[in-house]
Amino acid sequence: MGKDKTPPVVEYPLAMALIEYLGNNNWREVLRRSFEGAIALLQTDRFRLTSSAIDDVRSWLTSGGVSRVQLQLDRQIKAGRLVSPSQREIHDFLGQLVKENQRPLIQLMADGIIPYNQADFLVTMGISESEFDAIWQEISALLNHGMNLHARKVAKAQRERVLKYPIFSFHTSIQQRRDFNRR
Repeated sequence: MGKDKTPPVVEYPLAMALIEYLGNNNWREVLRRSFEGAIALLQTDRFRLTSSAIDDVRSWLTSGGVSRVQLQLDRQIKAGRLVSPSQREIHDFLGQLVKENQRPLIQLMADGIIPYNQADFLVTMGISESEFDAIWQEISALLNHGMNLHARKVAKAQRERVLKYPIFSFHTSIQQRRDFNRR
């Protein structure tokens, strides 16, 4: 190949391991097993060999979180031209799986194994952005207004738990943290 020629672009087909199972009658069981299996591997041994379906979900989670899983499932559904189940059924079931596995997902985000973003965090927590902002305002108000010593300790502990997740840097500046720690 000469210096002025560029190598040909090779396009690989979408990995269809998980989608092949979604057309079966037991697609919910397969999606649950793949999703929960991926979470279990990410908690223990993220690089261990596993089934292709679990590996698909694991790679999607680590490359973009829950929203990436949804995007890839949408792409594979369109590529596979599934008749049953519908895309809506899969979305709803994935949402259910996210709610059922909320704690491990949040911990994996906090550990930096699953990349975090505000949208995924809120979906995983099952709250809207306005609900989150209201909770944040309430915690801040409790700390800023007079309250008894016990209530102040409880509010401070709650705020510290919240601040340990990197996602909250969207709402808290370094200066606000310093001011808080001086109290």
